[in-house]
Amino acid sequence: MTFDPAIPQGNHKFSRSHTDIRNNFTDLNNVLSEDHIQPAPIVAAERDHRGKHRRAVIRTIAPAPGTALGEGAIYVHNQAAARQQLYYRREDNGAQIPISMIGGFAVIDGVSGLVIAGSTSFNLTSARVGGAPIGRYLLTFGVGTNMLDANYVAIATCGSTSAAGFAIKATVIDKAAGQFEICCRRGSTDALINPTTFSVIIFGEIAGV
Repeated sequence: MTFDPAIPQGNHKFSRSHTDIRNNFTDLNNVLSEDHIQPAPIVAAERDHRGKHRRAVIRTIAPAPGTALGEGAIYVHNQAAARQQLYYRREDNGAQIPISMIGGFAVIDGVSGLVIAGSTSFNLTSARVGGAPIGRYLLTFGVGTNMLDANYVAIATCGSTSAAGFAIKATVIDKAAGQFEICCRRGSTDALINPTTFSVIIFGEIAGV
């Protein structure tokens, strides 16, 4: 069943076109209900939200869509086989910016070395390196252990009551295992030290994420 804009014809009697008209309405309802709150049937609590999106499912497209002046485009592109990424393209066929290449992020307890329960986190676990009591942490991606791209950015910040400041350094990076070892050092002495907490976010393409 496919929507037909030529139904009904001006010279058609209703008895001739009513089945086709019903089929058109059915097809329109099927289209509108995909990812949308349906026009009908509808519960009272959703009556004022008819036509709004529940989600957006975006099929991959190649090549990237063109954009005119004053408009942008959000789309999904296959960066490689089975590796879809969400992109934004600027106006006038401008730059194509990947917006879904976050490998993981977490807020970590500096004493226990674990991700803080209930904190906002994604795809990272943390543990002390070899049970070390001070300042060394191993971060591991939960899904997609292989870091596909040599280009990545890891950003970390410490939270502490100390006024001396901290320096954070990624000392060991194992791309095949998807792991970062991070050391926290006191800025004035370069000695390893536990911050109260530290937060980290890693940008890059991780297989399977």
